[in-house]
Amino acid sequence: MNTVYPVVPRPYFRMTQRSKWSIPAQKYSRWKGDLQALNFDIPDCGASLVFRMPMAKSWSKKKKAEMLGKAHQQTPDLDNLIKSALDAAKQYKGGDESIWHLGGAMKVWAEEGSIEVRVPIEEAIAEAERQCR
Repeated sequence: MNTVYPVVPRPYFRMTQRSKWSIPAQKYSRWKGDLQALNFDIPDCGASLVFRMPMAKSWSKKKKAEMLGKAHQQTPDLDNLIKSALDAAKQYKGGDESIWHLGGAMKVWAEEGSIEVRVPIEEAIAEAERQCR
């Protein structure tokens, strides 16, 4: 069971009392709100995250075709993308990030930016059975 959220991935922004009102902090908060408006959630155990990073508009069609789906090896770092995704999803977990056990994460080039949450099929079946009871 995969869920794709059509929001360009952003790295985590560490906020302090002083930086809380800065423009980057406001942009991060807006981004997080956009994700939460889409009911962004990450299951507690075994989920994998795929961060699809958008290609530059200035790239040629040849370069875009060549890079599509390949590993994104530039900034932002994968750990910062994971932190921001967990930060956006933690509203559903009572503000606790320590409960997650991720099955993996990767970032790849794509035409449009998005975040995909992949859940192993066994867990999806078990969740559906729990909800039917």
